[in-house]
Amino acid sequence: MKIGWIGFGNKGNQLVNNLIHYGHEVYGYNRTFSKMSIAIENGLIPLESVEDLVKKCDVIFTMLNGSESVYQLYYENKGILEALNKFPKKLTCIDLTVCSANLAKYIANNKLGMEFLDAPIVYDNDEGDVAINYFCVGGKKEIFEKYKKLFNSLNGVVYYAGHSGNGQLGRQVRDLSVVGSYLSTVESIEYAKFKNLDLSKLESTITNGAASSDFSKKYFSLILNNEFDCFYHNEEWFKQLEFVLRENSACDFVLTKILFGIFKKINSEKALKNISDFYGGKTNEN
Repeated sequence: MKIGWIGFGNKGNQLVNNLIHYGHEVYGYNRTFSKMSIAIENGLIPLESVEDLVKKCDVIFTMLNGSESVYQLYYENKGILEALNKFPKKLTCIDLTVCSANLAKYIANNKLGMEFLDAPIVYDNDEGDVAINYFCVGGKKEIFEKYKKLFNSLNGVVYYAGHSGNGQLGRQVRDLSVVGSYLSTVESIEYAKFKNLDLSKLESTITNGAASSDFSKKYFSLILNNEFDCFYHNEEWFKQLEFVLRENSACDFVLTKILFGIFKKINSEKALKNISDFYGGKTNEN
Protein backbone atom coordinates (compact mmCIF):
# COMPACT_ATOMS: atom_id res chain seq x y z
CA MET A 1 0.00 0.00 0.00
CA LYS A 2 1.35 3.40 -0.99
CA ILE A 3 0.45 6.14 1.49
CA GLY A 4 0.38 9.88 0.73
CA TRP A 5 0.65 12.69 3.25
CA ILE A 6 -0.21 16.39 3.00
CA GLY A 7 0.35 18.64 6.02
CA PHE A 8 3.67 18.93 7.83
CA GLY A 9 3.07 20.98 10.95
CA ASN A 10 4.39 19.78 14.32
CA LYS A 11 1.76 17.07 14.76
CA GLY A 12 1.75 16.19 11.06
CA ASN A 13 5.49 15.56 11.13
CA GLN A 14 5.14 13.45 14.25
CA LEU A 15 2.43 11.29 12.69
CA VAL A 16 4.05 10.81 9.29
CA ASN A 17 7.28 9.79 10.99
CA ASN A 18 5.31 7.18 12.93
CA LEU A 19 4.11 5.69 9.64
CA ILE A 20 7.65 5.59 8.29
CA HIS A 21 8.92 4.05 11.55
CA TYR A 22 6.44 1.18 11.18
CA GLY A 23 7.75 0.41 7.70
CA HIS A 24 5.12 2.02 5.47
CA GLU A 25 5.97 3.44 2.04
CA VAL A 26 5.03 7.10 2.45
CA TYR A 27 5.00 9.87 -0.16
CA GLY A 28 4.54 13.53 0.71
CA TYR A 29 3.65 16.88 -0.76
CA ASN A 30 3.73 20.31 0.83
CA ARG A 31 3.61 23.77 -0.76
CA THR A 32 6.56 24.74 1.44
CA PHE A 33 9.06 22.02 0.61
CA SER A 34 11.31 22.75 3.59
CA LYS A 35 8.58 21.69 6.04
CA MET A 36 9.07 18.11 4.80
CA SER A 37 12.81 18.09 5.52
CA ILE A 38 12.67 16.16 8.80
CA ALA A 39 10.33 13.55 7.32
CA ILE A 40 12.53 13.24 4.22
CA GLU A 41 15.54 12.55 6.44
CA ASN A 42 13.49 9.75 8.05
CA GLY A 43 12.48 8.19 4.73
CA LEU A 44 9.59 10.19 3.27
CA ILE A 45 9.56 10.25 -0.54
CA PRO A 46 8.75 13.83 -1.66
CA LEU A 47 6.60 14.54 -4.71
CA GLU A 48 6.15 17.79 -6.61
CA SER A 49 2.37 18.16 -6.71
CA VAL A 50 -0.98 16.99 -5.38
CA GLU A 51 -1.55 15.41 -8.80
CA ASP A 52 1.59 13.30 -8.42
CA LEU A 53 0.40 12.16 -5.00
CA VAL A 54 -3.03 11.17 -6.32
CA LYS A 55 -1.49 9.22 -9.20
CA LYS A 56 0.99 7.40 -6.96
CA CYS A 57 -0.95 6.59 -3.76
CA ASP A 58 -3.77 4.29 -2.61
CA VAL A 59 -4.65 6.36 0.46
CA ILE A 60 -3.85 9.99 1.29
CA PHE A 61 -3.82 11.53 4.76
CA THR A 62 -4.46 15.26 5.01
CA MET A 63 -3.81 17.36 8.11
CA LEU A 64 -4.24 21.09 7.58
CA ASN A 65 -5.17 24.29 9.38
CA GLY A 66 -8.95 24.52 9.40
CA SER A 67 -11.92 24.17 7.08
CA GLU A 68 -10.87 26.73 4.47
CA SER A 69 -7.55 24.97 3.85
CA VAL A 70 -9.31 21.60 3.61
CA TYR A 71 -11.86 22.90 1.08
CA GLN A 72 -9.12 24.45 -1.04
CA LEU A 73 -7.06 21.26 -1.05
CA TYR A 74 -9.93 19.03 -2.12
CA TYR A 75 -11.94 21.31 -4.41
CA GLU A 76 -9.95 24.21 -5.78
CA ASN A 77 -7.49 24.45 -8.66
CA LYS A 78 -4.86 21.68 -8.72
CA GLY A 79 -6.54 19.99 -5.77
CA ILE A 80 -7.23 16.34 -4.99
CA LEU A 81 -10.58 16.00 -6.76
CA GLU A 82 -9.34 17.80 -9.87
CA ALA A 83 -6.43 15.36 -10.06
CA LEU A 84 -8.75 12.41 -9.49
CA ASN A 85 -11.06 13.60 -12.27
CA LYS A 86 -8.05 13.80 -14.57
CA PHE A 87 -6.65 10.41 -13.53
CA PRO A 88 -9.62 8.25 -12.38
CA LYS A 89 -8.75 5.52 -9.88
CA LYS A 90 -9.76 4.06 -6.52
CA LEU A 91 -8.61 6.45 -3.83
CA THR A 92 -9.30 6.90 -0.14
CA CYS A 93 -8.57 10.13 1.71
CA ILE A 94 -8.41 10.37 5.50
CA ASP A 95 -8.60 13.93 6.84
CA LEU A 96 -7.14 14.49 10.31
CA THR A 97 -7.87 18.23 10.34
CA VAL A 98 -10.15 19.68 13.01
CA CYS A 99 -12.79 21.32 10.85
CA SER A 100 -16.47 21.56 9.95
CA ALA A 101 -18.64 18.44 10.17
CA ASN A 102 -20.72 19.74 7.28
CA LEU A 103 -17.60 20.06 5.14
CA ALA A 104 -16.62 16.48 5.98
CA LYS A 105 -20.03 15.26 4.82
CA TYR A 106 -19.78 17.36 1.66
CA ILE A 107 -16.40 15.86 0.73
CA ALA A 108 -17.62 12.34 1.48
CA ASN A 109 -20.48 12.87 -0.99
CA ASN A 110 -18.13 13.72 -3.87
CA LYS A 111 -19.17 12.47 -7.33
CA LEU A 112 -15.87 10.83 -8.26
CA GLY A 113 -16.10 7.79 -6.03
CA MET A 114 -13.34 8.89 -3.66
CA GLU A 115 -13.80 7.25 -0.27
CA PHE A 116 -13.38 9.58 2.68
CA LEU A 117 -12.97 9.37 6.44
CA ASP A 118 -13.00 12.36 8.78
CA ALA A 119 -10.70 11.49 11.67
CA PRO A 120 -9.64 14.45 13.83
CA ILE A 121 -7.43 13.86 16.84
CA VAL A 122 -9.73 14.15 19.85
CA TYR A 123 -6.81 14.44 22.21
CA ASP A 124 -3.29 13.13 22.69
CA ASN A 125 -1.25 11.98 25.62
CA ASP A 126 2.38 13.05 25.46
CA GLU A 127 3.25 12.21 29.06
CA GLY A 128 4.94 8.87 28.38
CA ASP A 129 7.89 7.94 26.19
CA VAL A 130 5.56 7.60 23.18
CA ALA A 131 2.72 10.02 22.35
CA ILE A 132 -0.64 8.25 22.10
CA ASN A 133 -3.14 9.89 19.75
CA TYR A 134 -6.89 9.39 20.10
CA PHE A 135 -8.90 9.66 16.88
CA CYS A 136 -12.66 9.94 16.41
CA VAL A 137 -13.58 8.63 12.95
CA GLY A 138 -16.62 9.18 10.77
CA GLY A 139 -17.37 7.51 7.44
CA LYS A 140 -18.47 4.20 5.93
CA LYS A 141 -17.90 1.31 8.32
CA GLU A 142 -16.28 -0.89 5.67
CA ILE A 143 -13.76 1.84 4.78
CA PHE A 144 -13.00 2.38 8.46
CA GLU A 145 -12.37 -1.34 8.96
CA LYS A 146 -10.14 -1.46 5.88
CA TYR A 147 -7.81 1.25 7.18
CA LYS A 148 -8.21 0.80 10.93
CA LYS A 149 -4.79 -0.81 11.30
CA LEU A 150 -3.13 2.25 9.77
CA PHE A 151 -4.16 4.22 12.84
CA ASN A 152 -2.13 1.79 14.95
CA SER A 153 0.90 2.96 12.97
CA LEU A 154 0.03 6.52 14.01
CA ASN A 155 0.26 5.35 17.64
CA GLY A 156 -3.48 5.80 17.60
CA VAL A 157 -6.45 4.69 19.62
CA VAL A 158 -9.52 4.84 17.37
CA TYR A 159 -13.19 5.46 18.12
CA TYR A 160 -15.62 4.79 15.28
CA ALA A 161 -18.42 7.37 15.53
CA GLY A 162 -20.63 6.40 12.58
CA HIS A 163 -21.39 8.12 9.29
CA SER A 164 -19.42 10.92 7.65
CA GLY A 165 -19.08 14.05 9.75
CA ASN A 166 -19.43 12.20 13.03
CA GLY A 167 -15.69 12.22 13.62
CA GLN A 168 -15.79 16.01 13.67
CA LEU A 169 -18.91 15.98 15.83
CA GLY A 170 -17.11 13.74 18.33
CA ARG A 171 -14.32 16.29 18.56
CA GLN A 172 -16.89 19.06 19.08
CA VAL A 173 -18.51 17.12 21.93
CA ARG A 174 -15.12 16.71 23.59
CA ASP A 175 -14.28 20.40 23.25
CA LEU A 176 -17.65 21.51 24.61
CA SER A 177 -16.87 19.51 27.74
CA VAL A 178 -13.33 20.84 28.07
CA VAL A 179 -14.00 24.56 27.58
CA GLY A 180 -16.34 24.69 30.57
CA SER A 181 -13.72 22.98 32.75
CA TYR A 182 -11.06 25.37 31.47
CA LEU A 183 -13.01 28.55 32.20
CA SER A 184 -14.15 27.36 35.62
CA THR A 185 -10.54 26.50 36.54
CA VAL A 186 -9.34 29.91 35.36
CA GLU A 187 -12.04 31.78 37.22
CA SER A 188 -11.49 29.82 40.43
CA ILE A 189 -7.83 30.90 40.29
CA GLU A 190 -8.74 34.53 39.58
CA TYR A 191 -11.31 34.55 42.40
CA ALA A 192 -8.71 33.27 44.84
CA LYS A 193 -6.30 36.00 43.71
CA PHE A 194 -9.05 38.59 44.10
CA LYS A 195 -9.56 37.45 47.70
CA ASN A 196 -5.80 37.39 48.42
CA LEU A 197 -5.78 33.66 49.14
CA ASP A 198 -2.66 31.51 49.02
CA LEU A 199 -3.28 29.28 46.02
CA SER A 200 -0.40 26.97 46.85
CA LYS A 201 -2.39 25.90 49.90
CA LEU A 202 -5.68 25.67 48.03
CA GLU A 203 -4.55 23.66 45.01
CA SER A 204 -5.43 20.31 46.59
CA THR A 205 -9.00 21.48 47.28
CA ILE A 206 -9.49 22.21 43.57
CA THR A 207 -7.71 19.20 42.10
CA ASN A 208 -9.31 16.67 44.46
CA GLY A 209 -12.80 15.83 45.67
CA ALA A 210 -15.97 17.12 44.02
CA ALA A 211 -14.15 19.96 42.26
CA SER A 212 -11.60 17.68 40.62
CA SER A 213 -11.38 16.77 36.95
CA ASP A 214 -8.65 15.43 34.69
CA PHE A 215 -8.33 18.95 33.32
CA SER A 216 -7.88 20.65 36.70
CA LYS A 217 -5.37 18.03 37.86
CA LYS A 218 -3.31 18.36 34.69
CA TYR A 219 -3.49 22.09 34.05
CA PHE A 220 -4.19 23.91 37.34
CA SER A 221 -0.54 24.64 38.16
CA LEU A 222 0.23 25.53 34.51
CA ILE A 223 -2.60 28.06 34.39
CA LEU A 224 -1.65 29.40 37.83
CA ASN A 225 1.94 30.00 36.69
CA ASN A 226 0.93 31.35 33.24
CA GLU A 227 2.67 28.39 31.58
CA PHE A 228 -0.43 27.12 29.77
CA ASP A 229 -0.58 28.07 26.06
CA CYS A 230 -4.02 29.56 26.54
CA PHE A 231 -4.29 31.49 23.31
CA TYR A 232 -3.53 28.50 21.09
CA HIS A 233 -6.29 26.58 22.88
CA ASN A 234 -8.59 29.61 22.90
CA GLU A 235 -8.40 29.84 19.10
CA GLU A 236 -9.07 26.11 18.70
CA TRP A 237 -12.00 26.10 21.11
CA PHE A 238 -13.41 29.28 19.60
CA LYS A 239 -13.53 27.57 16.18
CA GLN A 240 -15.21 24.51 17.66
CA LEU A 241 -17.86 26.54 19.48
CA GLU A 242 -18.50 28.43 16.24
CA PHE A 243 -19.00 25.14 14.37
CA VAL A 244 -21.49 23.91 16.97
CA LEU A 245 -23.59 27.06 16.84
CA ARG A 246 -23.44 27.58 13.06
CA GLU A 247 -24.12 23.98 12.06
CA ASN A 248 -26.83 23.33 14.66
CA SER A 249 -28.83 26.55 14.53
CA ALA A 250 -32.08 24.71 15.32
CA CYS A 251 -30.78 23.88 18.80
CA ASP A 252 -30.70 26.53 21.51
CA PHE A 253 -27.37 25.90 23.24
CA VAL A 254 -27.60 28.63 25.87
CA LEU A 255 -24.35 27.92 27.70
CA THR A 256 -22.45 27.36 24.44
CA LYS A 257 -23.57 30.80 23.25
CA ILE A 258 -22.26 32.33 26.48
CA LEU A 259 -18.94 30.49 26.17
CA PHE A 260 -18.67 31.52 22.53
CA GLY A 261 -19.12 35.17 23.50
CA ILE A 262 -16.37 34.87 26.11
CA PHE A 263 -13.91 33.26 23.70
CA LYS A 264 -14.79 35.77 20.99
CA LYS A 265 -13.83 38.58 23.36
CA ILE A 266 -10.63 36.80 24.45
CA ASN A 267 -9.57 36.24 20.84
CA SER A 268 -10.19 39.89 19.99
CA GLU A 269 -7.60 40.96 22.58
CA LYS A 270 -4.43 39.48 21.07
CA ALA A 271 -2.20 41.84 23.05
CA LEU A 272 -2.94 39.95 26.27
CA LYS A 273 0.11 38.07 27.49
CA ASN A 274 -1.84 35.46 29.46
CA ILE A 275 -5.36 34.59 30.50
CA SER A 276 -5.09 36.51 33.79
CA ASP A 277 -4.70 39.75 31.82
CA PHE A 278 -8.22 39.15 30.46
CA TYR A 279 -9.49 40.11 33.92
CA GLY A 280 -7.95 43.57 33.63
CA GLY A 281 -5.31 43.04 36.27
CA LYS A 282 -7.90 43.05 39.07
CA THR A 283 -6.26 40.29 41.04
CA ASN A 284 -7.13 41.46 44.55
CA GLU A 285 -9.67 43.53 46.45
CA ASN A 286 -7.18 46.10 47.73
